[in-house]
Amino acid sequence: MQRSYKYRAFPKRAQVGDSDRIRWLLRDLWNAALQQRKEAWSRQHKTLTRKDQESELVALRTECPEYAALHFHLLQDVITRLDRGYQQFFERLEVWRAKLVAWRSKGSDPKKKPPSPGPPRFKGKWRYRSFTFKDAAHRNGAAYNPESGRVRIHGMGEVRIFLHRPWEGDIKQIQYVTTAFGHHYVVFSCDNVPVHPLPPTGEDAGVDVGVGDLAATEEELFPNPRFLKKVEKRLANGQRRRKRKVIGSNRWRKAGMANARQHARVANARRDYQHKVARKIVEKYDRIAIEGDLNIVGMARGFLAKSVHDAAMAQFLQILVAKAESAGREIAKPTARGSSQECSGILPDGSRCKAIVPKTLRDRIHCCPECGTVKNRDQNSGGVLKHRAFGCRPGRGLRGGAVLGPPRSNKTGPPSS
Repeated sequence: MQRSYKYRAFPKRAQVGDSDRIRWLLRDLWNAALQQRKEAWSRQHKTLTRKDQESELVALRTECPEYAALHFHLLQDVITRLDRGYQQFFERLEVWRAKLVAWRSKGSDPKKKPPSPGPPRFKGKWRYRSFTFKDAAHRNGAAYNPESGRVRIHGMGEVRIFLHRPWEGDIKQIQYVTTAFGHHYVVFSCDNVPVHPLPPTGEDAGVDVGVGDLAATEEELFPNPRFLKKVEKRLANGQRRRKRKVIGSNRWRKAGMANARQHARVANARRDYQHKVARKIVEKYDRIAIEGDLNIVGMARGFLAKSVHDAAMAQFLQILVAKAESAGREIAKPTARGSSQECSGILPDGSRCKAIVPKTLRDRIHCCPECGTVKNRDQNSGGVLKHRAFGCRPGRGLRGGAVLGPPRSNKTGPPSS
């Protein structure tokens, strides 16, 4: 199992300057490599590969002494990131072409035309915020010194970190990150992380995520605190203050850092709450069913876009899957289509009620006329997801009924993004 451990770093003033210089040079290399790819395609209609560009790094280090002082793996990491960005762009392009064919077949309404994806872009000033040493397992470029409690980074020296918890497994990569508001972090990417299974509880659950309530099971609702909405006025005032500053001035830069710091507080609070909710669910249930085909990207483009982004449902599902994997729990991903309209109640004879109860987005209570089930709409959806994934088994969860849904699966991979 692979995990990443993030620690706060406290570099000296000279080390901060060294990290800024490294990131500045790597940003220039990114822009140069991107320009080279664009010109090769526009002039010769030729696609450069990662190996083509990596073969020129030796000549670059010979001609430019400032790049010769950098670790060679940092230069390779820039080319790898650029190549990964192009590969992801080509994948998005294939999906867009399929959507374009469907859009043309439906009448070509200009308002519903799918937005076209874009290739990797040039990075502006201070937009390159991290660099990675890929061979930290052999202490090549970066390594942790247990005697001093610091991380040795090539080109910066030993950087002090706050080791708030020990890591597990073997360190494979070390990444140095600088945020927009001036904080520094060191990330250890570890492999062979052991699993710590929790004691079985004999309970199953379906988890429905949404905007009104972050998560809902049949037994419990976890509200959505809406962290961004609570500080919207404060953020708006901060943005107005920055707007009145001269662009590029010192006060303009400080105002931008203050806004970035406020956004970071919101993100940290949201992530902390989601970790706590996911931990409660994982501790209580052995098998967890989540929505396998939830179109979060489409929801983020609708009229609830701000609320969807504030809820961060994709991040919550990723945290839930990771915690379930670490605890030895089982994750299932049944289809969520029609789960809010279907009834999850149990009939008097012990069989499952499959009545379809049409509801709009305004209807938040599920009332079934056949079995008499009255419950929250999201809790009913959670029950439907559980039935589709695990069915009804005597002695566990809802009792009685035939086994429904797909057979038990051991797949616990993270949800696709």
